[in-house]
Amino acid sequence: SQDASIPNLKEASSKGIQVAITNMNLAGDPSWLAGGYTSDDATNGKIVGTNAAEFIKANITGTVNVAQVDFDHQIPEQSKARWSGFYAGLDEAGVEYAKVAAASANMQDDALAKVADMLTAHPEINVIWASNDGGTIGAAMAVQQAGLAGKVFVFGYDGGDQQTSMILSEDPILIGVVAQDPYAQGYKAVESLALTLLEQSNPDAGKITVVPGTYLSVDDLDGVKKWRTDNGLK
Repeated sequence: SQDASIPNLKEASSKGIQVAITNMNLAGDPSWLAGGYTSDDATNGKIVGTNAAEFIKANITGTVNVAQVDFDHQIPEQSKARWSGFYAGLDEAGVEYAKVAAASANMQDDALAKVADMLTAHPEINVIWASNDGGTIGAAMAVQQAGLAGKVFVFGYDGGDQQTSMILSEDPILIGVVAQDPYAQGYKAVESLALTLLEQSNPDAGKITVVPGTYLSVDDLDGVKKWRTDNGLK
């Protein structure tokens, strides 16, 4: 959380300790940082929403009923940025939808149980947005267990082995996710620290640099396979 972490990091910086951050889009003046690298949560969410809109227009007739899985209970500002970005993508594409259910669940098992409950309570659901990896995997598993493949479509945030395996599977449940690049964020953060400590030119000092996400979906299975290979997955 920015509220919890940033004051302590700024205090460390004021004492001469070099600080670089990842996975946090800092609000306010970043001039005290050796470097900051992040995915932009709202932008990445919107990437999914924009692509989801194309899929929805091509595959869903009638009312679009969306259920949301978030982690508002854990890191509210990050969670809300992700799901608001998703809805912004739908809105800009002109998709009319009803948000019929929402639950906070960042862990896979919790998301599985809560999405199963949502599907029972709201059988009209035909689209699910999930705001992190655990929520995405749990939501897709709940749809599969309910026998709703081809009727309920899941879109999510974060790429990984399980998510991309689901996208490549024969069941059209998990349609697309946006994958962050934590390796690049971490690498660049350490590089910025090293350049600063060695008193060399650091072009990323004093600012936040956005590392863009990659959309992985059933519409580009070759791209999904390449992403897996590039990330050491078979």
